[in-house]
Amino acid sequence: MLDQMRLRSKLLTIALIATIPSIILLWLLVSEKNIAIDFSYKEYIGNQYLRPLRKIQEALPAYVDAVRADQMNASEGTDRSPSKETAAQAANVDKAIEEVQRVDKKYNGQIKAGPRLDAFSERWNREKESAKVRSAQIFTENIESLRSDVRRIISFVGDDSNLILDPDLDSYYMMDATLLKIPSIQDQITGLANRIRQALETKAISPEERALLLADLGTFQATMEELERNMQTGFQNNPAGNLQPSLSAYVEEFKITSQRLQRFARERLLAEGELANVDARDFEVLLSDARRAGYRLWDNSIDELDKLLLARVAGFQTRKVQALTGVAIILILAALLVFLVSSRISKRVNKLAELSVRIAGKPEDEGQIAEDLKAMATGDEIGALASSTATMAEQIRRFIQEIRASQVALEEYNATLESRVAERTQEIEQKNSELEGALKMVREAQNRLVTQEKLASLGSLTAGIAHEIKNPLNFVNNFAQLSGDLAVELKEVVDKVGDKLPDNDRDEILELIEMLVQNVHKINEHGQRADGIVKGMLAHSRGKVGQRVPVDLNNMLAEYTKLAYHGLRADDSTFNVTLDFQFDSNVGKIPVVPQDFSRSILNIVNNGCYSAHQKKKKLGESFQPTISVKSLAKGDHIEIRIRDNGLGIPKEKLEKIFEPFFTTKPTGQGTGLGLSMTFDILVQQHQAELRVESEEGDFAEFIILLPREPKREPGDKNPGA
Repeated sequence: MLDQMRLRSKLLTIALIATIPSIILLWLLVSEKNIAIDFSYKEYIGNQYLRPLRKIQEALPAYVDAVRADQMNASEGTDRSPSKETAAQAANVDKAIEEVQRVDKKYNGQIKAGPRLDAFSERWNREKESAKVRSAQIFTENIESLRSDVRRIISFVGDDSNLILDPDLDSYYMMDATLLKIPSIQDQITGLANRIRQALETKAISPEERALLLADLGTFQATMEELERNMQTGFQNNPAGNLQPSLSAYVEEFKITSQRLQRFARERLLAEGELANVDARDFEVLLSDARRAGYRLWDNSIDELDKLLLARVAGFQTRKVQALTGVAIILILAALLVFLVSSRISKRVNKLAELSVRIAGKPEDEGQIAEDLKAMATGDEIGALASSTATMAEQIRRFIQEIRASQVALEEYNATLESRVAERTQEIEQKNSELEGALKMVREAQNRLVTQEKLASLGSLTAGIAHEIKNPLNFVNNFAQLSGDLAVELKEVVDKVGDKLPDNDRDEILELIEMLVQNVHKINEHGQRADGIVKGMLAHSRGKVGQRVPVDLNNMLAEYTKLAYHGLRADDSTFNVTLDFQFDSNVGKIPVVPQDFSRSILNIVNNGCYSAHQKKKKLGESFQPTISVKSLAKGDHIEIRIRDNGLGIPKEKLEKIFEPFFTTKPTGQGTGLGLSMTFDILVQQHQAELRVESEEGDFAEFIILLPREPKREPGDKNPGA
């Protein structure tokens, strides 16, 4: 159809076709910007929930203080009905709940927090009605549980509105402060307040309470320092002033009031044995200042986050309009340019076509044709074509004569053509065979690189997880050591005043201290063990991808079998299996890629444990799941057998288990990539033989025949150790 169209129509058609990708690109750009706008606007909606939720967090402690004052007055014989202060604080909580419900209704439930808010409101009403008959301790615990519910609602809003998931650095530190750090610090302040009030009411603090208070103060100080660092980083990452400059003043105010509260606890409570002279009103003033400063920082952080999110939405809207305008301008200019060029070119081409038709028709006015062609001979391509056409007529006769002479030579050449073609065909077949061999080698190398890249990505993920685990683990180890030191100091104090204590009490105290020391040592011992595991994970993740090193094969089999077992048991506490190891001591060290080979062992053992556990669920307590791992040295090969007594593999599925995305597990419980990657690692990367023997309903056994020294592949610089 295009061949039958005129040149100008062809150019316009081609221009029209060329606009289709531009339109598609425009649609993709607009769709991408719309997605970004919706994403950021949903974050903005989620942030609107935070202020009324923050007000609930502020009103609940004030309500607790008012109710406790009522209870103290009631114990002195006064009226047990709620005071005006209690009613006012309860009204503040009701007002904040109504405000957050209005926000939820305003945005038509785009953040699915409605059921949680309703459940919280019902529970609050029950606690409010029963405040008069509850004991002070139970009432305080219930209100603290309500504060925890508010924290959970905040976390849910953060998840559902993308606030927690958004990696954008412009808003990350504000999100971290409003969703995590400041609420956590307010909870820690409430915990400190409860502990300090208890000490002030009893006018004494026990060694155990002293240790707990020290731990709470340490955690509180560490969280405050982390908040200050994060906010400072947020300021530095926004040199253009995206963050409100005065926000640093609120951070500093919160820091100062918090330090005063900590100093009161350390100097007035922990430094004095007798608390009779400590005035509780001083503490209440410091507590009130710290809370108010924290809530001011929280409010301003929410305001600042509002500005950042709205600015992001406006920025995406602007870029959307710019994209639309830019593409529209490009399309208009392209259409105009095509129209002008096609008009100019088509006229000259039509004229040249007319002259060519006259030449082909053996015209008598050859002189006039030559003059017309000479007039068209300009410096562009069409002019060059006209000049060539002018000489074409003169050369046609000579070309005919040359063609006739060439025809004779061609007939002679055809006589020997068949033999030349046969020789050339043989050469081509030989080259094709060589190319097929090279292509096979390239594909094998490509498969190894893909597998190594997958495992390298997994190693990066493992390193990230290990770093995140190491921070809280350091807290556990440090506080375990601190608690041990405190226990030793406590024992020394008891030894000093031991003569003043009854023998029975002194022995019992020493026995309790000894038990505490043992418990702390156990915590420290297991914390160090966990720290060693994390360091092992980090070392494992930093290994060189594809680098073979000699490893103790028996130790690796035992270690990763146990790792698979404990990993599954962590997900399901009912899971249990007996591990049976039978290792040949002659196996020794074998050169493998530890990161890849260990992953293949984990995949096989995981599948075996899953199958045995499913069979346990069917047969009940009469069945004992078992995983058997054996190694056997066989000359220049090592045989590894991993067997489970689970459900087995049906015969019709045995041939497919190593195919990518094929799985025998129910939908959602398996990706079908584990055994596929295992096959690539063992067979293609380690040159091992992998086969499966199974009896449905009885057992499944994976047999690996691993060479002691792998063969050197082309391009392989490190086949062995």
